[in-house]
Amino acid sequence: MYNSELDTFLIVAEMGSFSKAGKKLYISKNAVIQQMNLLEEKLDLTLFNRTNHGITLTVAGKAFVEQVKKLQKMTGEIKYSMAFYKNTICVGVGFLNQQDLITKIWKYFSKKYPKSKLYFQDIADYENIPDNVDLIEGTYSDQPFSRQGFKFKKYLTSPFMIAVPKDSALAQKKTLTLQDSYGKKLMIPSYTTLKLSNKIKDELMKEAPRLQIKTFEVFNIALINNAQMNGNLILVPERLGFLCKPYVLKKVDWQFTVDYGLFYKTNCSKLCQKFLAYELE
Repeated sequence: MYNSELDTFLIVAEMGSFSKAGKKLYISKNAVIQQMNLLEEKLDLTLFNRTNHGITLTVAGKAFVEQVKKLQKMTGEIKYSMAFYKNTICVGVGFLNQQDLITKIWKYFSKKYPKSKLYFQDIADYENIPDNVDLIEGTYSDQPFSRQGFKFKKYLTSPFMIAVPKDSALAQKKTLTLQDSYGKKLMIPSYTTLKLSNKIKDELMKEAPRLQIKTFEVFNIALINNAQMNGNLILVPERLGFLCKPYVLKKVDWQFTVDYGLFYKTNCSKLCQKFLAYELE
């Protein structure tokens, strides 16, 4: 099978230098040379011309580059196809995620499938979700998940609420009316993020024409901090309310809700499919 020696070889071939390859790999030049000497010994080939001016690939070395790239591609395809049979479910976790559903399902699922394992992978950037992630729990949003090969299974709905600054007079009210928000800016998700957004916006403008609406593309800490500095209100699903601190969540006299459930890879493993099929009591 493909191994790290071959990765090192490709980097050396690309960089044309043992020392540069070592820097890229965060290992010493001597460690790189040792790997390449061992590789040449195994193959009984000379892959590099070594001179005082640097290194170049031999004819055999150039041919080997092409073969290694083919092997690299084939190995990736094998891993991709065999992932269907793996015994581990990889759950992506990040700023926008809790694990309530997954924890509840796993409690019973793991008893039925005792050899199965759960692994958590950090998501630093939702625009670039790691390839090994099978499941992500969260509030439904079309983007950026659909363009990265995820579908969505709904388990429940989460009502939309309004997050208000804790020092606002609105924070003292138990339930808000739309009229309470007059003269304030209400920040709501854009249509590209939440397809329900346009419907919500139209309804709000119909019922409260004096309401000022501003859309946002990404829900993150920067958004919350900027909103707080400007005294803006935020439209947020109750399930994401934990992200809005120090804001205070308030119920509103409306019926807007959003789906909550699991995003899953379209090509997820057989074990993952069984997990998705498991229904909560």
